[in-house]
Amino acid sequence: MQDLDPLMGGEIEFQIALHPDAWGKGYGEEALRAVLDYGVTTQGLSHVMGVADAPNKGSRKLQEKMGFVWQREIEGDAGPLVIYKWVPA
Repeated sequence: MQDLDPLMGGEIEFQIALHPDAWGKGYGEEALRAVLDYGVTTQGLSHVMGVADAPNKGSRKLQEKMGFVWQREIEGDAGPLVIYKWVPA
């Protein structure tokens, strides 16, 4: 990611990958909630970044539902990417 967007250099980014059979069952939300909780309570992170392929509506919807805020769109190797930022309340 650092090569694609210099502003992401040094940032912490989550990644969750689920088999299509697991989509829409709440597993992504459960996993992301655990990642964010661990990042804040155990690692003391002040924020977490998220990246999604622009056409991936499910990933974008999950991030927005979890409180991630759109930052910018960049061009990735395989198409446009959307960058989000989450800050604990």
